[in-house]
Amino acid sequence: NAVYEVARTALQARAARPYMGGRPGPRVAREQPVDALPVYAGATGYVQHIAVDVLQSIAERLETSIDVVSLPGAFVSARSPIAYVQGARSQDAAELEAEVADAFSIERSRTFDQDPRFGIIAMSEIASRALSPAVNDPGTAIDVIGRMVMLFDIWSAVDRNQEPKFDRVRVPGLAEKDLFDDAFAPIARDGAAIPEVQIRLQKAFAILTRSRNPAVCEQAYRHSQLAMKHAEQAIQLTDDLERVRAAL
Repeated sequence: NAVYEVARTALQARAARPYMGGRPGPRVAREQPVDALPVYAGATGYVQHIAVDVLQSIAERLETSIDVVSLPGAFVSARSPIAYVQGARSQDAAELEAEVADAFSIERSRTFDQDPRFGIIAMSEIASRALSPAVNDPGTAIDVIGRMVMLFDIWSAVDRNQEPKFDRVRVPGLAEKDLFDDAFAPIARDGAAIPEVQIRLQKAFAILTRSRNPAVCEQAYRHSQLAMKHAEQAIQLTDDLERVRAAL
């Protein structure tokens, strides 16, 4: 329950501001933009927090824009680019890079605050541990699956057309593919041979294919097919396998 609550809080916050208050940016970091100053992490670890308001203030002062390329939860090295400042003059580079980098907190571990994926991963890990032979508790995994559906209901309500609060900062959105892979891939793998878990997964995906978010529908269908492949490989009794197929 505690992990679900922190995961829900983080996901609700991101759903309210899918681009952390900024404008939408590309999800995949491309090559360095022309006339842009790369800002490097300066340390190896996880991005824990980004002060988007600070980035906005810097961009306003310089009358430019800043692209964030590493979201909270990203693992970066000292020479990983975490942002690009458009149109920065070379003579200002060192001081400006340090100022922008200070808006990023990089530490040795992940936190739930600005990192909804971390909460989803933690829940999925609870289910995987419950499905281990040493624990053998499919009921907990089934409960986690239900809570995942609740989380994706929250995510399906995201308004991506809202006016940005920080209009000079571009931030990538979370990809539904990543969220589904975090949530369901380990459970489908570790519960492959357990009909009750596979049936609950298929029922969950059936609900999510009716989501108002087309990307959630697409990923629910993809994971339904993936879970079915796991079941076909692991479930030996034909009657059990037919029960899973009937839930499709």
